[in-house]
Amino acid sequence: MIASLQVQQASPNTTAKERSAITTQNNHPEIARTNKRAQNSFQPSSCNQCLNCCTVDRQESKTPEEKARTESLDVLTRRYMWATIFGVAGGFIGIGVLIWQTVVTRTAANAAKASADYASAAVEATMSKERARIRIEVAPLNPQSGRGQSGSVIMNGSVCTLTNYGLTVSFIDEFSARCVKTDTEEMVMDYGKCRTLIYGESIEQGSNSDRILVPLEPEPVLSDDDIMKIRNRKSFIHFYGVVKFRDIFDRKWITTIHVLWTMRWGVIISNTPTQWWEPIGPQDENQEKRLQQ
Repeated sequence: MIASLQVQQASPNTTAKERSAITTQNNHPEIARTNKRAQNSFQPSSCNQCLNCCTVDRQESKTPEEKARTESLDVLTRRYMWATIFGVAGGFIGIGVLIWQTVVTRTAANAAKASADYASAAVEATMSKERARIRIEVAPLNPQSGRGQSGSVIMNGSVCTLTNYGLTVSFIDEFSARCVKTDTEEMVMDYGKCRTLIYGESIEQGSNSDRILVPLEPEPVLSDDDIMKIRNRKSFIHFYGVVKFRDIFDRKWITTIHVLWTMRWGVIISNTPTQWWEPIGPQDENQEKRLQQ
């Protein structure tokens, strides 16, 4: 009975007259009620597969505890992320602060060093201006032979003195010198062979020490032949020496000298010799320098 009351569908090949008949039959009240009951009793299939038999995953609903746990984990994750961001930012800020402190410290240290250097230079300049300065002076030499007016043998040598041309007193630790005749114009200094002339004395500013005679070596008595050799520059007379002294600031200094007795004819007046002490040798043999404490 039900089968005979089901709705009939017209196929695409039916004629207009046939389709009209099927429509009239479907509009029958009994058939309409049957179709409605069939639609109400229809239940969708619980198949979890689509028409092409592909697997469909149904999302299961979470319990309130799971949702709360998930939200708590999300909050912790966000907090950890922000803590990491703040930590990295703080690290960069700390590095920046350290760099800034280093720059400031170095700048302050450089400024302090520059100030200390300036102060030290100012003090050094003042001390150098006020300190004692010693110069070794040698009187002109006049080599002679024979005997003097008194009949005594002439002893040749050089007369020297120390002059303090500084602004304060000087304390002489030791002064030694040597006057020697050689056959060569060049000579190697040997201060160990010098005679000690002054020891443990002081010289006021602008003053001189006593005049000291340094005998000629190896023999102070000269013959006429020796005098001719000196005049013809076949023999040479050297004077060299060294003085060690201290200034009022207790700084130690040393002054050296090396000069050669030189004679030239006709330099100033024709047929007249001109004689003087001429510095010779390297610079360190004629200079004043400070000794390390």
